[in-house]
Amino acid sequence: MLGIVYKDIAIMKKDFIIILLCIVGFSLALFYPLAEDMEKEGGGSSLVTEQTLTYVIIPLLIYGCMYIVMSVLQTNLFEHDEREIWMCYIVSTPILYKGYVLSKYIESIALSVIIVGYGVICDHICRHTTGVMGSAWKIYVIYFVIQTFLRAFEYPFIFRFGQKYGKVYKVVLLSSIAYLGGVYALFGKMPDMDTERIIKGLMDVLSGSGDFEKRFNTVLGVSALVIVIVYYVSYKISCVMVKKRGVEV
Repeated sequence: MLGIVYKDIAIMKKDFIIILLCIVGFSLALFYPLAEDMEKEGGGSSLVTEQTLTYVIIPLLIYGCMYIVMSVLQTNLFEHDEREIWMCYIVSTPILYKGYVLSKYIESIALSVIIVGYGVICDHICRHTTGVMGSAWKIYVIYFVIQTFLRAFEYPFIFRFGQKYGKVYKVVLLSSIAYLGGVYALFGKMPDMDTERIIKGLMDVLSGSGDFEKRFNTVLGVSALVIVIVYYVSYKISCVMVKKRGVEV
């Protein structure tokens, strides 16, 4: 199985380097003291403070971009395996198809963990360059959970239909769900919500200053447990799906 991981790294080393350079490039925006400029110009509000700007608003955008470019790499892990001769070789090795599937899942989650680890480093650098104490760990951990869920949802389609058609089936299904949600939002009964209060609460929670801090951490912990289960179930489904690709395993 480690041989498959090494093979992917060797074949896709240029892709890895480009994506990692993009991630480093995106992170530079985290280190610029925008909050200091805002204070000099007399800007800001009850929602946009030094704390929220440095560790909530900017990280929401930057880490979102990081995970988007990393998702491209996670999907492209299958690009060089779309040949029947490769699958024939895999099933002739001791790891069989289960080891092959497991290697892709391990590679995928390892790539997401890289951003989490880099996020910790960025927090330390940000404290020194901006002078604002805090951490954006909740944001990149939330993105990590979302990214892992999306890969768990996507991979069975890719293992069953291949990279090209697997993404098409995934997009069609997600678009259908979004369409139904949009129809309900337009014509369904919506609950009364104080939007400004919700945004303020979200800002407080993500910056670590809200009253729902413990509740949020509990929800995040439960979500992490659920995503582990979902990821494992996705792996088991992919093991079944890959057998339907036309290769006797």
